[in-house]
Amino acid sequence: MSKKQTQPWSEFRTRLREEVAALSAGDSLLVAEPDPAGGPAPDEVGPRRWRRRPKPRRGIGRYVQFLRWDEGIGAECVSRSYRDTTDEQQRRLLGLGWSDPRDHPPRSGRSDNHEMWFGLDEVDRPAEICEQSLRILGDEAPDERWTWQQDPPAGHGFRG
Repeated sequence: MSKKQTQPWSEFRTRLREEVAALSAGDSLLVAEPDPAGGPAPDEVGPRRWRRRPKPRRGIGRYVQFLRWDEGIGAECVSRSYRDTTDEQQRRLLGLGWSDPRDHPPRSGRSDNHEMWFGLDEVDRPAEICEQSLRILGDEAPDERWTWQQDPPAGHGFRG
């Protein structure tokens, strides 16, 4: 991979590291790719009288999100519950240490996405893991079209 190809990823990782490190307890950060244009995947549309069970949606972009707790940082990565992924992509995400949403207890209130926990002393790891995860899910580096949404917005909200 050329320097020109790796630079956007390096810049993304640096920004992500800084923004995650700046989160206070109770803050969250969502980093999301714009959803691709288009309707349902062709295999989701069947004859009207023979409704097919919907397959994972292809119409959602890649994303990661973080929630800062007193004890650490919870992270979430989009899963095949919401985005069409290959078995190889799934295997590689699990290999990074993400939880398998199929292993989450039913009705536990846990997400249908991949989850991971980071200690407060792991400053670089959340950004590295999330960069690798987004690369697994797509080739294009994040750019100005991506959403960076902090809740509450930086400088606002209760900081107890």
